This record gives sequence, C-alpha cells and structure tokens, in this order.
Amino acid sequence: MPSDIFLGLDLGTSGCKLIAFDAAGHEFARSARGYAAASPGPGLFELDAEAVWDEAEACFRELDAAALPGRVRTLAVSVLGEAVLPVDRAGRPLAPAPISADRRAVAEVEGLAADPGAESIHAVTGQPLSTIPSLLKLIWWRRHRPDLVAGAWKFLCFGEFALMRLGLSPVIDESMAARTMAFDIGRRAWSQPLLDRAGLCAARLAPVAPSGTILGTVPAPVAGRLALPEGVAVVLGGHDQPMGALGAGVIEPGTAMYSIGTTEALVVALAAPSPRLGRRNIPCYAHVVPGRSVGLAGSESGGRVLAWFRQAMTLDDGAPFEHLLSELPDTPPAWPMLLPHFVGSGTVLNDADSLGALFGLSLDTGRRELLLAVLEGITFEQALSLEALSEAAGPVERLAAIGGGSRSALWLQMKADILNRPITRLAVADAPCLGGAILGRWALEPRRPVAEVAAEMVAPGETFRPRPGRHAAHAARLAIYRGLYAALRPLALQLRAAQAQAASGAAPERG
Repeated sequence: MPSDIFLGLDLGTSGCKLIAFDAAGHEFARSARGYAAASPGPGLFELDAEAVWDEAEACFRELDAAALPGRVRTLAVSVLGEAVLPVDRAGRPLAPAPISADRRAVAEVEGLAADPGAESIHAVTGQPLSTIPSLLKLIWWRRHRPDLVAGAWKFLCFGEFALMRLGLSPVIDESMAARTMAFDIGRRAWSQPLLDRAGLCAARLAPVAPSGTILGTVPAPVAGRLALPEGVAVVLGGHDQPMGALGAGVIEPGTAMYSIGTTEALVVALAAPSPRLGRRNIPCYAHVVPGRSVGLAGSESGGRVLAWFRQAMTLDDGAPFEHLLSELPDTPPAWPMLLPHFVGSGTVLNDADSLGALFGLSLDTGRRELLLAVLEGITFEQALSLEALSEAAGPVERLAAIGGGSRSALWLQMKADILNRPITRLAVADAPCLGGAILGRWALEPRRPVAEVAAEMVAPGETFRPRPGRHAAHAARLAIYRGLYAALRPLALQLRAAQAQAASGAAPERG
C-alpha cells in the first residue's frame, strides 16, 4: 500500500528547503536552494521575495512530488520571522522585504519607547521593543515611503505571500502575527492602536487563524507548475522557530530547542505566556501547538558570523561548514575572545548599537584560534539567553539541537560544556520542515494530540553531555565576556557616531 507523504517547505533567511516525509518522520526526498539578502546601504538588509519564490519553485520541480512512490497528502510552510512586504492585489511585491537584521527603524523604536512604552507593548504583543519586528518597518515606510503605503493592497509576511503563490488566499497564523508586534496576544486579534502608528487598518493585513488549519488544496494549474499531484491540502504553518520546536519535539514545559543556523535561537515551550519574560527582553507568543506558548531568545549573529569569518579568511571553497569545523582540536579554551555583536546584541542585552569585537589577540593567534573564538562567542551570547529563560520561565532540563550547526560534533560538545546542559541532536536537522509534516499529519487526524503525532515522527540522535572541567573553564571566560560588553558599550556608541559622521562627509570637530 502506498505511503502517505507530508511536505514541509521552509523559507528561511538564506535559503529554502522542501522535504517529503512519511508518517514515521522518515525522509522520502529533499531539495534545497540558497539566496542572499541585499544590503543597499549601512544597516539595511532586504530580501527580494520574487527571487525567494523562484528558488522555492525550483525546489518543487526538483523534488517532483508527483513522481514519489506514495500519496502526497499535505503541505505546510515554515517561514522566517519579521520580514514584511507590500503587495498589490495580484500578490506582486512592490518593494523588497526588510529582514530581522535591518536597522532602518532606530528612530521609530525611540518613538514607541516614549509612547506607549516598551513595557506596555510587551504586555499587549509579547514582543520586546527593538528594530526587528515588522511594525517598525511599516512605521518607517509610512514616514519615508508614504506612496508605498498608499499604493499597497496588503502587507504580508512570507507565509501569506507563499500561500498566494500556491493559489490560495493569504492567511497568517498566530505565531507569525505576533512576530509583527502588531498582534494582541490576549485578544488574539490585530491591535488597532499599534496599527494606527503605521497608518493601517487590520484589513490591510491578512486574517489570522491557528496553525494546523486546513486552508484548501493547491489548484490544478499551480500543482502542475510545481510538480505536485492534484489534491494536496495546504495546512497553515508558522514562524520557523516554533515550527522547528515542534519538529524537535519541544512541546512540554521545561524542554527547549536550540536552533543553530543563520541566526541562533533558544525556544522554550511554555504552558502559558509569562510576563516575566518581558523584563528580560524575551518574546513570548503562541506556539504552533494548540494551548502552548513559546519563549524565544536569539541572536542575529549566528551563522552570519561564520560566513563572515569564511569570507574574511578567503575560505570560500564551497565546502560545508562542518568540514571546516572538523579540523579544529578539542582543547581547553585558551584562545582570544569574540563579542559577536556584528548586527547588534542578542535578545537579552537587546542592544542594537553594540558592535563586534575581538579581544586577546597576540602574534600567536592564528586562523584556528580565531575560529574557536567565533564558536565560543556565538555560544556565550546564548548562555545569557538560557540563563534569562531559566530565571523567567523555569528550569530548562533538555536541549534539542537543530539546524546546520548541529552537524558539528565539536561545536555541540563545546555548547554542552558552556551551557552545562545535555544537548541532543536530532535525526532530522531540518526540523522546521519536519514540523510542517507533523502539522500536516495532525490536521488529518485532529482528534489526536499534536504531541502524540510528534512523538511518532521525531527521532533523537547523539547526546552531548557537559564535562565539568571544561564547563568551569568556559564559565570563567563567560564572566570576562560580560565585562567585555559592559566596558565596550560606551565606546561602541562613540564609534558609531564617528562612523556616521565620516559617512556623511562631515569633518570631525577638533577640541
């Protein structure tokens, strides 16, 4: 009897993946394509939505689901957070989409900090005030591109954009709606007072529905173009981090996912939203699992810093990152220290003005030592996140690692040593895609708990346990890391001011 097949499409910040799974979570087939964000100016980072969907369509054609030996039942989409784009009635983008690393809305953050205030915003939306959420980009557009705001039919995130390209009406799930910072998580509806700041009404955004909702089937003409069989049901997915958490089996409180990719994120499952998370700048919003919430602490400086290192060291040979990391020795930490704030700090410090720094260089410092400093510094930022999550939401006993970085045994062991937690990497590293398959299967079996379906599809792999001696060595360095940030913070503001002055062409004052 042919197997049922469930498709998960992940539209990420630097690439897309399409994976076909059976009902036990085993991969049938996969396809992946990459793309790059553009940086049209200092602090600006954008994605071309048309280019993203071109690569997604290439994945569909390459995977050729219509030819798979089974019955393709569902498709669910996992998407990068925060990116927003204006579209016309046909779903055509009218401008590139600013992504989470984009810093254009610094002045808009200051305005909302004054009124209604960061605490009030977190109480309504579950989101800390920063340059990351979509609402800030919408307010920026209202001030700087009023023509764009007036001419757009709707403002969509990538999930709704994908639905339109699949031939369906745009619908946003609650996890992605929350990430815009324009959604009232208590009322489970768009917040009109916040939308007023962008000069928009709720009708200019997509309607909201729970993840796992069956939205319809892919129309025959679209299915033909995407090499899909007819009758594939499209199931509403969600934000890639909670989708990855579902794909990692992180459903019950006390469990957490550690996503190691372009960005790094720790996602802890919660029984209910916790206001204490707001005091630590941690977003708190709906899980893609009914009746659960998530706390998300992350850093934009994850895989991006590794990519910078590779380019700076002229190592663009096309080999996977894990090959580069496999050449490193597993030795006690004695290398320089990296403050990985290449696009500002992570969640807990919530400092968009902080800058990256290397400390402790000597003539003995080589490429190997620099790379080890990169791996440790990226993880130190997440040590702050785990500490804050544990204090605000309760102890985290288990970490499930996903993403490309989880393929490196050396890095996972270093992370276990630093965080002092066992870390288990999963059989399927691309957990957001598996989360889509789990949601799809559950949508067809709605009387079963999602956790029961997930337990049948998520398979653990190797577990890395902390070594007491190494943990003590890293803990001593973590204390230095905290002091390094505090010492450099005022200097970062001075340097940013000097850089802005130089960029404007103004001569520095002499005094």
